[in-house]
Amino acid sequence: MRIRKLVTAVTSLCMALGCIAGAAYAEPTLGGGDATGGWEFSDIAAQNVSEDEQAVLNKALEEFDGASYEAVDVIASQVVAGKNYAFLCKGLAVTPDAVPYWAIVTVYKDVAGDATVSNIAKIDPADVNTKENADEVESGSWYSVEKENAAEVPESVKNALDMNIGVTLSPIAVLGTQVVAGTNYCVLCYGTTVTAEPVTGLYEVDVYAGLDGNAEITDIAPLDLASYVQRPVEDDPEPTTGEVTGDLAPAGLLIAMMLASCVALATTCSLRKKNR
Repeated sequence: MRIRKLVTAVTSLCMALGCIAGAAYAEPTLGGGDATGGWEFSDIAAQNVSEDEQAVLNKALEEFDGASYEAVDVIASQVVAGKNYAFLCKGLAVTPDAVPYWAIVTVYKDVAGDATVSNIAKIDPADVNTKENADEVESGSWYSVEKENAAEVPESVKNALDMNIGVTLSPIAVLGTQVVAGTNYCVLCYGTTVTAEPVTGLYEVDVYAGLDGNAEITDIAPLDLASYVQRPVEDDPEPTTGEVTGDLAPAGLLIAMMLASCVALATTCSLRKKNR
């Protein structure tokens, strides 16, 4: 009876783990398309990557197939046993009729100088991952450092960013545009708090530019960088649909099979012991 209960309990656990492992890799839908009202990829950004930083990315992407990534900026870095880089890149799948997209490519460079891609995460301009409050910079965390070059964004949008109170904003890239009665801009910015102890971070800023040429900020929030640098590398370079990706879902099945094997072995051992 104890063995039967054990088998039932562990089987249920296997099924739960299988579901969790598959669901953990759900991705947001990438906005875009030709329909009015949809967010479209915007090819506007500052080209601000040093030769050394470009060399690190090139080395990491040497054996990376399926998509090409053009570095636009290093939006953050992290000193570890070596160094982590968060590159803002323009991504394009190596397939016919591929749709370009923005992505954060995380690269790890070890102390020996070898570089590898550790994460690639697409940025959905219609649903950027943000957080409520900007965290203070702590030792060992990701550091966002504003570069000298300014992004090439419309003057009306720049003027709206300059009018913001509380956080000084400097545009990095226009992630997407949305045609309405005017145009909505999704802008990735560096932001520095106007406080006694300023903190620099990354912000997602929505700006509406009217047909009269005036623009105003409609929403602003700190970017949740952790959600982009900690995701698994995507095997499928195309935008996902928000469902569990088929190539990663079997991880749950593998866990379930391993645990089931352990249960079977434990059951066999118990029966042998009982028959002695």
